[in-house]
Amino acid sequence: MKKQRLERFFRIIASLNYTWGKENSAGMRYSLLHTLRNNMTLSMSSQVWKNEIFYDNWNSYGVNKDDYQPTHRLNAYYSGKVGQLSIDWDADYYAGQNKSRNNTHEDSQEEEDRDINSSNNIDNQLIATRIILSHPLGGGNMTLGGEYSYTHRRDDYLSANDFLPTSYSKIKEQNTAAFIEYNRSFSFGSFTLGMRYEHAGFDYYENELHIKDQSRNYDDFFPHMGYTRLVNT
Repeated sequence: MKKQRLERFFRIIASLNYTWGKENSAGMRYSLLHTLRNNMTLSMSSQVWKNEIFYDNWNSYGVNKDDYQPTHRLNAYYSGKVGQLSIDWDADYYAGQNKSRNNTHEDSQEEEDRDINSSNNIDNQLIATRIILSHPLGGGNMTLGGEYSYTHRRDDYLSANDFLPTSYSKIKEQNTAAFIEYNRSFSFGSFTLGMRYEHAGFDYYENELHIKDQSRNYDDFFPHMGYTRLVNT
């Protein structure tokens, strides 16, 4: 099998950070990646056997051309304090598309030669964020926070041949979490008590129909309690 790839791309990155006071800072970073050209040629020879009996010889010659849209990445954050309340927050965003076309000619020794023409369109998106709040309480420290992420992927395979079916698939996934925790230290050790809730939702679609057997939704609670003993040495 022989492959030859030609790829050209450029990247742009911009970032901004700002700090005020002794304990506050915020910033963001943006990245753009754009592939200008990504072509690959492929040649392959295959000898096929079925039940230990010779079946066929195949020689394939193909060209794959990718047409990328700009890929965007954005990150933002804040870390600081408002009075005695500590805040840590960050968020991420991603979006990218790829359209590829494949043209392959297949020579067969025993069967008819054939041309295989197809295209594949992929669209990806991601959003994620997290926040953690912490505040002194009753001689200890109370912490609460939450997390959220959303993923969307669409994959469309378009075939120009009857022996390869066209298919449209889509995935949506959401994950949510919330937690609360209290921690207090004493001269003999420290205690921790908390609770975490998680929700996970995964939905799969094929040809615009929701496929229940491949889709899942979960809701769980995770209580926890801990004790750390201090040992004097």
